[in-house]
Amino acid sequence: MKIIVFFLLLALNGCVKFSLTEMCACDEFEKEYCTSLPYCSWNGSSCTDLECKYQSEEFCTHFLTQLKCKWNESSKICEDHTYKCSDLTKKLCFSSFYLGIDCMWQDDQCKPQDCSQDDNCNSLKCSAQKGQCGPKIDNLDCSSRTTEMCPISDGNGKACFLNDNQECKEYPLFSSSCSDYEDRLVFCNHVCYYDIKSKSCIPKECNQITQESLCQSSLIDFPSLQIFSCKWSDGSCKEIETEEIEKSNNALDCLSYGWLHYKWQQSTNECKQCKSFVKNPQYAIYEEFMYGIELFQLVSFSLLLLL
Repeated sequence: MKIIVFFLLLALNGCVKFSLTEMCACDEFEKEYCTSLPYCSWNGSSCTDLECKYQSEEFCTHFLTQLKCKWNESSKICEDHTYKCSDLTKKLCFSSFYLGIDCMWQDDQCKPQDCSQDDNCNSLKCSAQKGQCGPKIDNLDCSSRTTEMCPISDGNGKACFLNDNQECKEYPLFSSSCSDYEDRLVFCNHVCYYDIKSKSCIPKECNQITQESLCQSSLIDFPSLQIFSCKWSDGSCKEIETEEIEKSNNALDCLSYGWLHYKWQQSTNECKQCKSFVKNPQYAIYEEFMYGIELFQLVSFSLLLLL
């Protein structure tokens, strides 16, 4: 279902942040970019939501269609396909959860996830402690755990960690507030930013970066599920402003800074803000965990802390 959003871009002091849970609807794109998007298809006259039958062999791969299509060599047609774990390569198997299928690599083959494989443990489906994967844990009680046995995730989006005072405390793996990580510095600095002056955990901003070499990429504000780009200017790291994105004179800058909220119009050589948006399924799982109902780095980091 298409969602019309007019205030999706959050303007803060001239900068712009983009929601990771939304992306431009397919009908916003011209042919040149429609065919390269994993969620869209060119039907011959317009860009539509992905339909396998319209995909050429080049764009009919499991990766480019996010495990929705498969090329039929006999008929030379791209067809709808329901992938099973056994269909996946080792590389895809390890990232399968973020593509909508939950698998694990075991005995040199991809199998359905059963929380028995330690090096392929899904912390949103399985518990994890000291490098060992196990079934979900209900009613996690961190206060009763010893220092040695404290680090553990329950498979329900919660985990026990030692805070900076060496107390075993419960933390959400995904939170809409940086303050939840205020007493665990290492976690705060991974998903947010610890401000030494105020002694508080606050959202990430470009101006917190003081080295030019580190001010060359985008930042993800995990708690709000937003992303924004930074650039070095006049001796400091600053956030890219809306006007700068719209003045992009090439497709690369437009798409790099616009994060699927802007589109490049080849016909007019302009970078335009999209007017209609759809849900981004790759971030749906985080939204569900954070607001009561797959970012890969956060889950991976959480697991590393348990090893």
